[in-house]
Amino acid sequence: GATDEFGFRVAAMRAWAELAAEFGEPPWYVPTGNLVWTRTDETREELAGRVDRLRDRDYPARLVTAAEAAAIEPGLRAPPTGALAAHFPAEGYVHGAEVVQVLLGRAQRAGARLIAGSRVTGLEVGGGRVTGVRLSTGQRLAADAVVCAAGWRANALLATLDAELPLADVYEPGSPAPGVI
Repeated sequence: GATDEFGFRVAAMRAWAELAAEFGEPPWYVPTGNLVWTRTDETREELAGRVDRLRDRDYPARLVTAAEAAAIEPGLRAPPTGALAAHFPAEGYVHGAEVVQVLLGRAQRAGARLIAGSRVTGLEVGGGRVTGVRLSTGQRLAADAVVCAAGWRANALLATLDAELPLADVYEPGSPAPGVI
């Protein structure tokens, strides 16, 4: 439910901060905070309610004045007159491609072998558990553990086990699946 998702997101933010600390302020981790504003009565009410709900859960969130918003982000035009602004200082983002390269390098230094140019087409099963993967080259790789990180394509892969993840269809009108715009 929403409670589980909130806890997961907060834990994920904390995990990114901890991982970045291991690399000493890497350029791929950008803890900028998040500044949001809105002008319509309906969305003002929703934003104020969101800030209240988050603060009730000890999440750093606060309403800010236009002057405070301009001080937080001087490169942005100030929120328009009549806008309601909120700041979420613990939020940020990562540069995905950069962090993937850093983590792949770490894994390879620890003995991992990178296989590129071949996708996983199926899962190998034995004794009631996943024991490896099949690649598009026909190669079979044995594994003690397999992590399915196929995103929205996960169900095509999990179909080899007659299993399914309850994923929201990002292409369905009104989908709750998050996106970046």
